Amino acid sequence: MTGIEAYAARLATLGAPVTWDDNLPGHRRFYSGDPVGNRLEFLEAVRSSGRGG
Repeated sequence: MTGIEAYAARLATLGAPVTWDDNLPGHRRFYSGDPVGNRLEFLEAVRSSGRGG
C-alpha cells in the first residue's frame, strides 16, 4: 500500500468520503471532503521502477 492509499484508507475508516481519480497519468489522486463541504484533493506521484517499457 502506498502512502496515499494508506491515507485514503484512514480517512474512509473515519467516515470521510474517498473518490479515486485515475485521470492524471503518473499520479495517484483522490478527493475527499471536510465537515463543512469543501472538496479536498490528495495527490501523490507514482514512483517509477526505473525499468523500461
